[in-house]
Amino acid sequence: MHYNPRGPEQRALRQILAENLSKTRSELAEEDVYLPRFVWRELEAIIDCGVVDKGFVRVVCGACKHERIVGFSCKGRAVCSSCVGRKMNELSLHLFDHVVPDVPLRQFVLTLPVPLRILVARDKRLLSAVRTVFLRAVKGFICKKARDAYPSKVFLPAGFCVVQRFGSALQLAPHLHAVLFDGAYREDEAGKLHFVAAPALTPAERLTLVTRIASRVERLLERRGLREPSDDGALQLELLAMKVPASLPVIDAAPDASAVRGFNLHTSTRISALDERGRLRLFRYVLRPAIAQDRLRYDGGVVTFQMKRVFSDGTSVLHFTPQSFIRRIAMLVPAPRQHEITYTGLLAANAKHRNDIVRVPTHRRIARVDGNAAAGAASKATHGPEAPRAPSSTMPWAELLKRTFAFDVLHCEHCGGRARVVAAITNRPVVEKILAHLRNKERQSPAAPRAPPATFARQQTSLL
Repeated sequence: MHYNPRGPEQRALRQILAENLSKTRSELAEEDVYLPRFVWRELEAIIDCGVVDKGFVRVVCGACKHERIVGFSCKGRAVCSSCVGRKMNELSLHLFDHVVPDVPLRQFVLTLPVPLRILVARDKRLLSAVRTVFLRAVKGFICKKARDAYPSKVFLPAGFCVVQRFGSALQLAPHLHAVLFDGAYREDEAGKLHFVAAPALTPAERLTLVTRIASRVERLLERRGLREPSDDGALQLELLAMKVPASLPVIDAAPDASAVRGFNLHTSTRISALDERGRLRLFRYVLRPAIAQDRLRYDGGVVTFQMKRVFSDGTSVLHFTPQSFIRRIAMLVPAPRQHEITYTGLLAANAKHRNDIVRVPTHRRIARVDGNAAAGAASKATHGPEAPRAPSSTMPWAELLKRTFAFDVLHCEHCGGRARVVAAITNRPVVEKILAHLRNKERQSPAAPRAPPATFARQQTSLL
């Protein structure tokens, strides 16, 4: 398979932002609606994402010297389909390869009442507190279910939680996806952990759980004195971004979900311990971007978004003006320094038995006490170069493409040699000079150059 550059200039999202972002910002300013600077920074960065005129990386084949250039990404956290899609695949593979063991998993999805959605969308500390309440209730419930299957005083749950700010219609709808082990660990007398699977949930138990979560969250809001969000221009923009353009009411509660006072809990998604494809698919689902590139169209005047979900009135395609579309996606950008994924239970970073359950154990460093040099020396001796290192959630560009799309981007399609990254070019005059040279080279010689057979054979032999 050949490598095809993504061509960011032809992407619908970039065209919409490049033509209408400044106009939308001016319109909001005239309406006295001012969004945080991090929102505009992320949207503006998408315009330059992958554009080689702003800088690039040079990848050159060591055999035939065929050169390829790759533009820099914007590293967007919410809206950019390419960058969020990269993070989705990176983190999903990290969870699959290094973190989550072969145990059954269950997904708990909690949606919130509309007034609370606005509050948590504005306040990341409140969102963190609601997430803590949610996880504590679910973990306690799982431990109780495991205790029903095996009598033990102490059970240790594990899992992670992801916050999604968007709904299927690109509306602002903060909700929580918790992927927890469908069971818990017990510790025997020798200190060894044993997994105990939890029995299946009943509708009555799910209703009890969502009622407990709703009551605890409501008490949290009362303690903090939070009632309704203040009425301002940003509130009206948020309410508009929350609307679902369907002619008939959309039923939030699915047949396999329970709803109490606006809180909706969905628990039917379960992945067995042996279903590797299902596990990876679940990880990608909870980490997916808000906008799928192949579902967005732009004809210069109307933005068309093809939804994956069909509403009760048969609506499956949404139409926006460019300005209303930008206003909508601007609400989906999270605040800076907000965790994308939160590990809980035995998967938490400071959990005592984390290394006993994860796929790739990592060492725990010995902290210095009162400047004790002996403790530092012991730590260095215990955790030297041969000690295991924490696996990184980031993955090299070529390896990620190979794992995601099943082709090797560093394999030269012209001669079969291996390419390598030789430089990152950011200086504007140098960028323009190299691009002019490459474009002139393409015009003069459409056919790609190949190394002579004898030369290529010697090069291949020297690499072995």
